[in-house]
This record gives sequence, C-alpha cells and structure tokens, in this order.
Amino acid sequence: MTQKNDTTTLILALLITGGLISGGIWWFTRNMNLSTVLNSNPSPSSSIPPKPAPIPPTSVPQTST
Repeated sequence: MTQKNDTTTLILALLITGGLISGGIWWFTRNMNLSTVLNSNPSPSSSIPPKPAPIPPTSVPQTST
C-alpha cells in the first residue's frame, strides 16, 4: 500500500470514530436530560427524611416512698 492510501484510510477512520462518539454523547445527553439534572439544586432537607414525632408516655412510673 502506498503512503497516500494509508493517510486517506486513517483520516476516514478518525472521522467515522469521531462521528460515532459525538453521536453517542448527543444521544446520551438527550435521553438523560442532563440539563435538568445539572441545574437542579436539591435542598438538604428534601433528601433527609423527617424525624418521627416523639410518642408521649401512656403511664406515669410508680415511685416508692
């Protein structure tokens, strides 16, 4: 093979590879909706579940005198 044919094949392979990578990134960002994921700032209180309310005692402890 001559040098010219190798260069053409190499450039064509690089263009195809770049197109496949770019297309994959484009498809992935459209499916994942990364713009909404990156722009949302969840507040810390929304990610932590609320504490349960304390249960009052039902009987008074007996003391000995």
